[in-house]
Amino acid sequence: MKKILFSLFAAGLMLTSCNMDKNQPGTTLASESVQSVEDVAQFRNNLYGQIRALTSGSYVVGTDMQTEYFVGLRGNGGRGSTWTQSNINPSTSEIVSPYSGCYGAIATCNFLLQKTNELIASGTLTDEDMIYINRYLGETYFMRAYFYWYLFDHYCQAYTAENANKPALGLQLVTEYQPQVPFSEYPGRSTLAQSASRINEDLNEAYRLLSGYEQYDLSNVAPNAPYVSSYVVKALQARMALLTRDWSTAITKANEIISDGVYSLSSYNQYAAIWTADQGTELMFVPFVDASESSSVASNFDVFNYINAYPSRVNCVPTMNIVGLYDDINDIRFNSFFNGLIMTVEAQTTAAFVFNKYPGNPELKTSSSENYKNKPKPFRLSEIYLILAEASYENNDPTTANSALNAIRSRRIAGYRHQDLSGTELRDAIREERNKELVGEGFHLSDMRRWGLGFQRSPYYGQLTAGAVDVATLFNNADLQTIFQPNDYRYVWPIPRNQFETCPAMAGQQNPGY
Repeated sequence: MKKILFSLFAAGLMLTSCNMDKNQPGTTLASESVQSVEDVAQFRNNLYGQIRALTSGSYVVGTDMQTEYFVGLRGNGGRGSTWTQSNINPSTSEIVSPYSGCYGAIATCNFLLQKTNELIASGTLTDEDMIYINRYLGETYFMRAYFYWYLFDHYCQAYTAENANKPALGLQLVTEYQPQVPFSEYPGRSTLAQSASRINEDLNEAYRLLSGYEQYDLSNVAPNAPYVSSYVVKALQARMALLTRDWSTAITKANEIISDGVYSLSSYNQYAAIWTADQGTELMFVPFVDASESSSVASNFDVFNYINAYPSRVNCVPTMNIVGLYDDINDIRFNSFFNGLIMTVEAQTTAAFVFNKYPGNPELKTSSSENYKNKPKPFRLSEIYLILAEASYENNDPTTANSALNAIRSRRIAGYRHQDLSGTELRDAIREERNKELVGEGFHLSDMRRWGLGFQRSPYYGQLTAGAVDVATLFNNADLQTIFQPNDYRYVWPIPRNQFETCPAMAGQQNPGY
């Protein structure tokens, strides 16, 4: 069983074509690999390892670096320029790896669902066994939905009523484990509506199974839980509803999470601990990581700042497009996310704010040296409030939108006074708050695509300290010249080239512009 487990895990990391469910040679037969509750649990643990990897490093922060909020500094050796200049094509490893990794993980999900149902059908399980089996099935349905959501959010155009049912704009949908299926029979792309339906169906089943399990065990219905709960399922349902402009569902799911009171927004004084200790009353799901497993997560800090050179210099800095949004005195996020640094760039002394949202958790250090590793935090209650605010505004309910917006601001800004906004002023305030709260968490490119906006990096900065040159004079010009128009094709990543070389059904289904 361990051989096939390793094989499927490797597939999740290294799959490079549309071989979505093929066994690796020399492994235990799939039919012999899931024969007990313990076997199911081992595969389920593997899926947690895969989601842990997918919620750290450039998988998360790469899209934010594509936007106006970060700019590279000259002399950085090209590190990060794939992102900051959107130098992406169908063969770029940065977009091939997530696509392959997600479909490899989906293959593991399909395998586990199929073999677990066969185990159930064998009639060998006790009632107590079924309690745990249903939990593991619920988690697996959630994982498959999450991996499909990631693909939907990165490789598909913005969901609108006009394009929801257009052919071949969605995902390749595979829900069965069939290792003998030839390439010629692999599917092409579905519609956006079909892809969204697949994700939502899996989430509905995940919720049914996990809420049933929680009748026996509520230990993961709590902040900082290392395992998925029914509330995390609702959080992804709300996120999907926002993506697909299903305002009423987004509102319903967000309200259910908030009103039940399991989680609460971290207070002003507690907020920094979310990022330094990976703990907080608003963290809904924190995949388990300790020092012995810290190699299994990537450093978000390193993507921006390049540990090997820090603190002498960094790869890129946040622009005034984002830094200038904060009240630098009263907003706790300013000092939590940005750190002033004097550095040397191309033999010149300069000073800038560096992005410090992921400073590293001391519990994950493996030596006296900093490794700048943090635990992933894929679902926070603050995102749920922001979903409620945006969906309520779009649903013509400014009262609820204002209430959700004020709830966030009052927990982040000292001395904040509630405001009652309306019209486009309310809309823009919600968008700005979403940007300030979620910067560096992988949402901004998707948000700008959904909002139909373009962007350009600000070329201005300012001299932060006497004797230091303005860091703006050291910005990478190619980054500044990377401008996105509204509905720019680069808001959507290309489907990897190898999919078209091996899957005939994909012919002519590449995303526009590539």
